[in-house]
This record gives sequence, C-alpha cells and structure tokens, in this order.
Amino acid sequence: MSKLVQIRRKEMESNISGLSMTALLNIYKNGYSIGEIWKIILNNWKPSRNFTQKSKLYEYSSKMQITLPLSHFESYYQKVSSFLKNKQKLYLEGIKILTEKKCKISFIELPFHQKLNEIENNSPLKPLTEEFKERAMSYFLEFDIDSIRLNKSKNVFKDLSHLNCLGAKEISEQIALKINMHKNATLYIAY
Repeated sequence: MSKLVQIRRKEMESNISGLSMTALLNIYKNGYSIGEIWKIILNNWKPSRNFTQKSKLYEYSSKMQITLPLSHFESYYQKVSSFLKNKQKLYLEGIKILTEKKCKISFIELPFHQKLNEIENNSPLKPLTEEFKERAMSYFLEFDIDSIRLNKSKNVFKDLSHLNCLGAKEISEQIALKINMHKNATLYIAY
C-alpha cells in the first residue's frame, strides 16, 4: 500500500514475481497497454529469486544519500495520473482474493522523509491515497491499526524514500513483537 508505489509511473514498475495469465488479464482490464504488458512478460520470463539467504539492506550512514532530487518527487505529486485509480483497483482485487482465501493480512505504511511528507500533504494525491487506504480496510469486518515509532536519534533513512538497515531492522523487530497480538487484519503505521 506504499503511497509512492501507487503514484509511481508505469514505466518505473518492476514486477519480477513470475507470470500469471489472470494477473495479465487484470492489468489489461485496468488500463495497461499491450506494449506495457509485453514489457512485464519480458521482465518476468525468468524471474529473479524474491527470497535469498542474505538480505541486501541499505547500509547505515549518519547522513542520507540523496540520489533523486526533491523535484523528482514533486513532479510525481503535482498532478493525478490517469492510471492511479486503475492501479489502486488492481491492489484492491488482490486484497479481495486474499480475503476470500481467508488469509491473515498485515499492511505496513512505511515512513519516508519529512520533506516528502510536506510535499504529499500539499498534493492533490493525498486525499486519493487516504481514500484508497479506507477502501482497502473496508474489505474486513474488523480491522486493527497499530503504530510503530522509530527511534530517530540516529539516521534511519538511506534516502528520501527508503529506510536504511537500522530503520528496517527496527520496524521488523517491532512488527515481530506485535504481529501475534492482532487476530484481525492490521495496518501498522510507522513514523
């Protein structure tokens, strides 16, 4: 449910999870062109392993490494893309399938740097991503919301939109402690 993934341009997508005719049909029904679907097929012909023996977390650094300028994110947030509703619909279809299979679902709203929060808060996209979150929660009879507070006495960000190993480890440890406390679907909001 990452807000940045919701608004990311189609050409920046990197689905590497393998091929599913049902998924391809769904993305076609939700506004993807034949050319865009062909790119997905090529990217997934030999998918890479999603799970490995060692994780590749971003190393700790006392300072952020800004690789994309703030203007990159401002351009994403300035206007509502034509495909946002279709992309959100795809996520909701996936959530619906998981709920029908009686899967226990946990959502994690990861934090991003305060500068991005400021851009998002002044954007026409903010109400649309919040509405999407509400629609996702509506698939459940009962839904819990829990918070995860990051210790920001040290830098927890690799860059404006990614956590470094310290931030990722802290969130993982807190979720590991909390996840069995919730019987319902849960949204963890990290800040």
